[in-house]
This record gives sequence, C-alpha cells and structure tokens, in this order.
Amino acid sequence: MNMNVRAERSLSDQETIFVRRRVFVGAVLSFLLPGCEAKPMRVYLNVSLFNYLERPIFDVSMNGADFMGASAHGFYGANGVIAMQPVTLGPQVVNWRLDGPEGMAGNGENVIAKNHPILDNVPPGMKWLGLHIYPDETVEIRLSKGNPDDLQTEKGLALIEAWEKQQHER
Repeated sequence: MNMNVRAERSLSDQETIFVRRRVFVGAVLSFLLPGCEAKPMRVYLNVSLFNYLERPIFDVSMNGADFMGASAHGFYGANGVIAMQPVTLGPQVVNWRLDGPEGMAGNGENVIAKNHPILDNVPPGMKWLGLHIYPDETVEIRLSKGNPDDLQTEKGLALIEAWEKQQHER
C-alpha cells in the first residue's frame, strides 16, 4: 500500500508542476502579447488636395488625419497643399465638410466618400499624395515622387476640361 500512496503522490506532484508551468507561461504571455499587437503603419507625405466641387470644402480628413480645406475647383484642380502629413496604410476613409456663401444649401454638412481606396504600400521615393475629391462624392488617390503630372487623374482632367469649356462658353 505504501507504494500506491507514493505513486499517487508522484502523480500529484507532476500535476502541480504542470499547473504551475501553465500559470507561469500564461502570466508571461499576458505581459508580452500586448506589445505584439499589430500597429497600423504610417508614412509621412506631402498632400495635394484636388477639389472638383463647385464649392469650397473644409475639415478634409483621411482616416482622421486633418488635411485642412480647399477652395472650389480651379484651373488645375489642385488648390490645397499640406506638408508632411501622417497617412495610415490600408483602406482610406475620406470625409469633408461643405462650405460656400452664406445661406447656400448644405453648408456645414459632413460628407463621407462613397468609396474607400486602399493604400497598401508606398513605394520608396514617393513624396506626394494627391487626394482627388469628386462631385459624385467619390475620391481617388495618386502617389508621386515629385512630378505634379503624376498626381493628375483621367477623371479629374476630364472634369477640368468640361469646366474650362463651360467657362469659355460664357
């Protein structure tokens, strides 16, 4: 009988050691794992706003980073430049507020873009991000190493061309 008691006692010691190890490992992991959480990657870029609306906009932001505002579309569309803004990679949620003359319908309304372009990575050497805001409440993003022509979009150029044609007809 003595042997059976001893065998049970050894088994109990093994279980105790096993439980203590699990508790210890769990405690260590609970301290280490929060430091291992994936953090969104950020890059810093100069931002050119291209507002193609017939009115000024303000409080333009992309994923919470404030890009200020832009006047109503101009000859080239680009009418707001902000230096070294933080840009979080991934889906881009863009919103802005409508501005205009006092009493204009919609003044102060917050608009959230209907689409969310995805910016997965920024190739080395890129310094500029062109954020295009269109009248249909969609947005488009272009990257450039510094050439302003690289920031242009087909849709934006078509809108500028239509606007110029309309101006010449007046």
